[in-house]
Amino acid sequence: MIRVESTADASILPAVLDILHLAFAAQDGRVDPPSSVARETIETLTTKLEAETLLIARDDDGTPVGCIFFKRLSEDEGYIGRLAVHPDHQRQGIAHSLIEASIEAAREAGVGRLGLDTRIELTQNHALFRRHGFEVTSEHRHPGYDRTTYLHMERAL
Repeated sequence: MIRVESTADASILPAVLDILHLAFAAQDGRVDPPSSVARETIETLTTKLEAETLLIARDDDGTPVGCIFFKRLSEDEGYIGRLAVHPDHQRQGIAHSLIEASIEAAREAGVGRLGLDTRIELTQNHALFRRHGFEVTSEHRHPGYDRTTYLHMERAL
């Protein structure tokens, strides 16, 4: 059974970094521009942890198997990012549990809507987020690109 918990314990960050790098490696050669996750380090995650809420999914043994970050952008808006599930544990409902936990964290923070960004190429992610009530609200492009490279999705809480 998977359990999701919020943590501010920086000792978890090496496991989080490993999960992020392994999970996002599947996007190599698939998304353009390449994901910035490859540039994440313990230092960048430490800074992230100071400003955001880290939600960790753990398996029965307590081993971290997934993560997502939540941050409050304004009084009424929250944002989730860096959703990742270790490749050995994908397709077991862990992403679902992490998204639901982040929605609950946003409600507890008192925001009225929750947003996220997802790459245009990752259509399976679009479908996953739609199943959780998110809808595309805008299209964006990374600097230097003349085409849409990512979508912004939101849901009301």
